[in-house]
Amino acid sequence: MLQFQRPFEAFKAVGVSFNDVQTTLGTMNQGDALIIAREPDNPYDREAVRILSLDGRPLGYVARTDTHHFTRRQVTGRIASLGQAQQGSGLLGYRIECQPAIRCVALTAAPAPLLPWLDLAQRLQDGPGWDALLRRELAPGTRCHLSGAPATHLVADWDISDASRCMRLSAFLPATQAIAAIVTSPSLRIRALEALAALNYWGLEEAEIYHRAHMFQVAQRGAEAAWTVDVELLRGLDLPVPEGLSV
Repeated sequence: MLQFQRPFEAFKAVGVSFNDVQTTLGTMNQGDALIIAREPDNPYDREAVRILSLDGRPLGYVARTDTHHFTRRQVTGRIASLGQAQQGSGLLGYRIECQPAIRCVALTAAPAPLLPWLDLAQRLQDGPGWDALLRRELAPGTRCHLSGAPATHLVADWDISDASRCMRLSAFLPATQAIAAIVTSPSLRIRALEALAALNYWGLEEAEIYHRAHMFQVAQRGAEAAWTVDVELLRGLDLPVPEGLSV
């Protein structure tokens, strides 16, 4: 696993006095699992890295001086320490521990009507150009982008922008069969949840909390204004655009 190849690093959380973060911190403990995610839609800082509880509650940000360490869209971590931010301030503060260069197995919270497009590779596999892409991207020795195990599948990687209401195809990434099944599924059953927990070094209950929050976000986005799907990448790869999509 890639996790064994990189050290854990500690970072201080900032912005803990805003947006009910103090209330949320009062319910949390050292060792609780976290999501640490880049926030490119942030209107004040496109390099911002936010910290969330597994159920999606905001917990502040990584300090701006440390955001350059976070080159991945999303990683997991845990609360390394939690206590008074400053003596006499009455505020809680905390530090996180994570591997900022190692992507976690994350679910794509596409709006409900767009969930079928998560498995775009499946829709393209019988069309022209797909075999050539497989030969290029799954050459002997290719490793899964998440686990580091030998890759057997390509999966569509999507960027979701709430600001522009757009789901954009950013790449096709090598993956194992198990990871492909997780990241392309509209929702997860128990075996997939167990696999997700193991891959992210969570307990099963933690994976279930994360999955419930994910499904809530899927439903919430599906109830909002119309979304678009950007698959311009297909044109550059000489792949056909499936019926129902456009570039």
